[in-house]
Amino acid sequence: MRSETSPAQGQVPVVGTLRGIVAIVVLAGVAAVFALVSNSSSFRSRAEVPSGSIFVSNEQVAQPVQIAEIAEPVRIDAVNAQPVRTESTDTTAADDSDYDARRDYVLALATGTTEAMDLYLERYPEGFHAELARMQRKQFVEREMPVTITHLNAELRRVGCGPTGTAEWTTASQQALVSFNKHAQTKFDPKSPDPDTLKAVKDKTARVCPPPPRAARVQPQQEKRSLFFWQ
Repeated sequence: MRSETSPAQGQVPVVGTLRGIVAIVVLAGVAAVFALVSNSSSFRSRAEVPSGSIFVSNEQVAQPVQIAEIAEPVRIDAVNAQPVRTESTDTTAADDSDYDARRDYVLALATGTTEAMDLYLERYPEGFHAELARMQRKQFVEREMPVTITHLNAELRRVGCGPTGTAEWTTASQQALVSFNKHAQTKFDPKSPDPDTLKAVKDKTARVCPPPPRAARVQPQQEKRSLFFWQ
């Protein structure tokens, strides 16, 4: 008979142990490969998401009330931002409130006449540009004085009060204006002719000062001629 040797009781065979170790190593490798693949897919998906996107976890999706509470302050901030822009616009408009006055002053100055400055002062009687307009008007008056005097003398003569039209304000011109004040019931300064005086005289369409009295004509008495030459 053959004698067969049987392993001792409780001893593990060597071949079975090696196979178990190989299986464990293979499973560990497969697990490592799956882990790398998962991490790579997760990284790629995050990289493809555009900037500014909000990641919401599963727990946050399951809680819509919390998401609404987070979004509500954002809407309030967006609404509150509109009055800020409106106030800025109002402030800019207030800083440039005299735009019309400045524009009209430039136009009146370019005209270069006292009439244009008078129109400007009627529309804008107060303010910085109104003071500039008054100063500029004085310069225009001085520049236009010879023309004003010439026209004033001519107008005084037209209404029966003054001398011929000359560019000089003489004593006769002053007396003519005094006569005009007396009969037209005005109070213009005879020593300071100005455009206002000229305008007042121009507005008179009829004669103001009465004509001067005519000098009495002295008619010599005609000598009576006698019928005879010796008488």
